[in-house]
Amino acid sequence: MFVLGELQGMATNRVKTLEHEIGRDLCRVRGEEGEYRGYQKDILTENFSLRDDAFMGCSRCQGIMREACFSSSGEQFCSCCKSGSEETYPSVSVRNMVLSLKCSCPLLVRGCDWLGNVRDCETHLDTCEYVQETCILGCGVVSLRNKQANHERNVCLQRVEMCEHCGKNLKVCDMFSHFDKCPKMQVTCDLKCGMIMCREDVSRHLEWECSEMVEKCRLGCGVKLTRSELEFHMTDSCVRRVTDCEHCMNRFRFCDLAMHVESCPKLKLTCLLECGKVLCLEDMEQHLEQDCGEMEIRCPFEKYQCKIGLIKRKELNEHLKENSIEHLELKLNKMENLVKRQSELIAKQNGKISIQSDTIARQNGKIIELNKAISKRA
Repeated sequence: MFVLGELQGMATNRVKTLEHEIGRDLCRVRGEEGEYRGYQKDILTENFSLRDDAFMGCSRCQGIMREACFSSSGEQFCSCCKSGSEETYPSVSVRNMVLSLKCSCPLLVRGCDWLGNVRDCETHLDTCEYVQETCILGCGVVSLRNKQANHERNVCLQRVEMCEHCGKNLKVCDMFSHFDKCPKMQVTCDLKCGMIMCREDVSRHLEWECSEMVEKCRLGCGVKLTRSELEFHMTDSCVRRVTDCEHCMNRFRFCDLAMHVESCPKLKLTCLLECGKVLCLEDMEQHLEQDCGEMEIRCPFEKYQCKIGLIKRKELNEHLKENSIEHLELKLNKMENLVKRQSELIAKQNGKISIQSDTIARQNGKIIELNKAISKRA
């Protein structure tokens, strides 16, 4: 009845103020033990007698009453321990007694050494470094408040950091996927040429620079090689490379060079008749016709009936020397026969001329007679 009278004398504003002060969850943390109802006795730092327990203890959760109230039957318990629509009445005096109790931080087991009363404990818990909080960046990690700043600054995958390559601000959880496509990230050439470049330069590198890129021979032979091999190929092994003829120094494709060499006018050859002389192909014909001692030629007196036939040029002088008298006789006989034939021809021509002269004389006589006849008629 004493409690009921006291309750009726409380002003409405005072009740609301006290309920606001004591209505907050002391621990404000859901731990392995679940949600606390009454205050835990082990946080008190002063002696808590059986009398105190009977006066301030919750008959339902066995803790110290949080927001103490009582039912119409006189049972006292925490306001959060009431069941369903049960009618209760606040016990302000008990609430004030509970709030003035000396206590330690409920998180003493985690290392907090704070001491105060239950009323101040509420305020302390707003700043207590041992309260567990969920990361405000949204990663879902729960950690002690004194470690939360380090977590959010150095550990949290949702924190924002700047890409060391392109300078773009990104969440750490997205950084690795960003690295896979960051245009400024240094990468090694996929073809293992050893070059290191920005990812955005890879396509240009492969198109114009990479020594390991496979290309077709630009000279048109159809061979496919890496660029590093292609340079050597085009200068030293491609069948369509341009090279100098070692004889005439004119330039030809390598595939055409062998055919050219066969007829190159500057090709050095030994005389075909093995006279021992080395000369250019373009001089070979003249050499055979005019100089080669092994060339078989006819004696210049063959037209005078020399019977030697073909003789090597180197032996001709010896032949002429040995047969000089015979050659002179052959030439003299030839000349005599020629004179004789010329005399016979002259005689025949003279006979023809005589006959023609007689014919002309007769014709002239006829002309004279015709002229006389014409004159008489006139």
